[in-house]
Amino acid sequence: MRLERRKESLLARRAREKDKRAKEKERRQREFEALSDADKEEFLRRKEESRQLYREAREKFLADRDLAIAARGHPLQRVVIDLAYEHLMNEQQCKSLAIQLGYGYSMNKKAIIPLDISICGLDFNHSITGRALTELTAHNWDQGRGGVTFISSDVLNAFPREDIIYLTADSDNCIHELDPSKVYVIGGLVDRNKQKGASLSRAAQSNVRHARLPISEHLKLSSCEAITVDQTVRLLALVSSGETWSSALAASIPRRKVASYDNS
Repeated sequence: MRLERRKESLLARRAREKDKRAKEKERRQREFEALSDADKEEFLRRKEESRQLYREAREKFLADRDLAIAARGHPLQRVVIDLAYEHLMNEQQCKSLAIQLGYGYSMNKKAIIPLDISICGLDFNHSITGRALTELTAHNWDQGRGGVTFISSDVLNAFPREDIIYLTADSDNCIHELDPSKVYVIGGLVDRNKQKGASLSRAAQSNVRHARLPISEHLKLSSCEAITVDQTVRLLALVSSGETWSSALAASIPRRKVASYDNS
């Protein structure tokens, strides 16, 4: 019942925002029509000038990104988000996961040195997460470098098992640096507290390596050591681009989740 109320509230808010945007568009159109021909021409000139500045800034960013990637000296760090856990989540959690994937994509698109991100096990038509991603217009997301690659097959079939390192807070193995030759897999799971051990179990059953991120070595979380998918993506992107674990963790995890920092 509570989830239904939240859904109704969200839909109502979206409807209000859509109506507000439509009214604002109508207002701007009326103001434009009221302008003199000379003012209309000036308005359109400035609008095109603004668009040109945006295009130039975007082109410069992409050129700077290409230079940064070339200077890196090795391929972009491969990261996979594994969508094999939908059966362990309810509808709202699946939708929350889709939103987290959107945050991760947006962050990666803006990164000067992006990750090579793949989303594995995705079914746009027959899964809750897939349909939620469709609502987020994921079909229009940039593909490949700086974007994301959608893969319908299981991660274990998409990549060599010897390259895979499954990230799980329950592992006894700790990563201290990223290996560009490896594929780091993030379990697409919301509310890991209730599904503790799910990612570790999948890694063990699949006979692939597993490891945890060095979170407890640098800070103490107020709850468990599991962080969200988008926070993990941001953390890996920052470390891959040269940040220390300490600074990357501070930038990736909200302060409300942190009980204390280890500055040693």
